[in-house]
Amino acid sequence: MTFQDAPVDHLTRRRIEAQVLKPLIRLLEERLGREEARRILSQALNSISREDGRALAERLGRNDLKAFRDHVLPMWSGSGHMDLEVLESAPGTLEFDVTRCDYLVLYRELGLEDYAEVLSCDRDWAFLEGFNPNLRLRRDETLARGDGCCAFRYTSDR
Repeated sequence: MTFQDAPVDHLTRRRIEAQVLKPLIRLLEERLGREEARRILSQALNSISREDGRALAERLGRNDLKAFRDHVLPMWSGSGHMDLEVLESAPGTLEFDVTRCDYLVLYRELGLEDYAEVLSCDRDWAFLEGFNPNLRLRRDETLARGDGCCAFRYTSDR
C-alpha cells in the first residue's frame, strides 16, 4: 500500500501495521534474536516509507520543503495525534518540536514500546529520501528515547 492509497488516518494505519507485525516481531526475536529482528523489520518498513515518500511527491507534483511542511505535518499531527510547535519555517529550513506523540502511546499500549523507533521514528529518513533526496533531517532528541521532545530539523541542500 502506498501513501496515496491509505483510506485511514496515519495513526490508524500505524496501529494496523503494528498489530499485524507484533506476532511476526516476536517470532523473529525467538528465532533470530532481538537485534536481527529489529534489522529485518527496519529494512522492510524503510522500503515502505521510501515508496510512500515517492508517491506523495508524485501526487503533489512537487517535492520541496514547503510542500513537505504543508502536506506531511498535517498528516502526522492530524486529529490531534501530536502536539507540535513550529520553531522556524523559512525557505530551506523547517524546525519543529513534538512534545506529545500518540504514536508512542500506541506502541506502549500494544507492548511494543521497545520497537517504537523502528516502527515509526526511524522511518522518517526513508520517507524523506523517497520524497526528496536533497532534503535533510537531523533529530538528536526523541520522546521514544526518553527525551523531552522529538526535535525535527529539516534543511534543503538546494
